[in-house]
Amino acid sequence: MAKGGLSFCNVVLGWDSSDACYDDVRYIPAGTRATPTRSCGWICRPTCRRVPWDGGVAFFLGEFVESDGATPLSICPRQLLKAILARATAKGLRAACGMEFEWFNFRETPQSWRDKGYMRPEPITPGMFGYSILRAGQNRPFINALMDELAAFRVQIEGLHTETGPGVYEAALQYGEALEAG
Repeated sequence: MAKGGLSFCNVVLGWDSSDACYDDVRYIPAGTRATPTRSCGWICRPTCRRVPWDGGVAFFLGEFVESDGATPLSICPRQLLKAILARATAKGLRAACGMEFEWFNFRETPQSWRDKGYMRPEPITPGMFGYSILRAGQNRPFINALMDELAAFRVQIEGLHTETGPGVYEAALQYGEALEAG
């Protein structure tokens, strides 16, 4: 990797939730939709963590600066968070946050899911069992792996339990310094 960062395509901050490119906006010029790999001159400054559940493979988180290498890119989410934190610090405030995630878990493999025509996946727990220690205990290897491997990845789980719905779990992440949490 080049010292000081690497070049990155402009579309990375110009996709909507359907992976469609925004068009005719300041940072994603008209016509970019047809060529989403066009380099824009932004510089990405990556940081690396190792993924414990994938043999220690490198995982990169990046933040973007303008092509001069110094000016924060205003549409970069991490740069925006840094700007907000700087304003808070200037006022004598410390920002911390915690997050909660809920998601569905299924017993499918990529092959079994395709074989079913991507219909009716089997949840890892049946029924509506919110806050059930029994259901979590039935999936102990999965729960232990979530707790241990996310902790090794510097994501501390404060609480983990089933939520109401077949296969639904909820994880509350331990609150901490906002930039690290981000």
